[in-house]
Amino acid sequence: MAPDGVEREVLVVNDAFPGPTIEANWGDTVEVTVVNAITGPEEGTALHWHGLLQVNTEYEDGVPGISQCPIAPGESFTYRFNADLYGTSWWHSHYSA
Repeated sequence: MAPDGVEREVLVVNDAFPGPTIEANWGDTVEVTVVNAITGPEEGTALHWHGLLQVNTEYEDGVPGISQCPIAPGESFTYRFNADLYGTSWWHSHYSA
């Protein structure tokens, strides 16, 4: 892909860049299952959520080594947390990816 105009190998979610939009209403439960299919080389990963307070779900924040262990290659993890703020937030991966 060439997301910035220069062709390169990229890691994407569901074969799309940018990754999918997640829409929720205030108070909804957000549930996202991540399957780590990273290869060449295999590595752990996690998703980090910006703009959400993660009250009582700080372990769902997706910062490997800080609030969550990385999702191992070939393994999956389901994030479950409340949409607790109005407005736009964003997500991205951590841990080398």
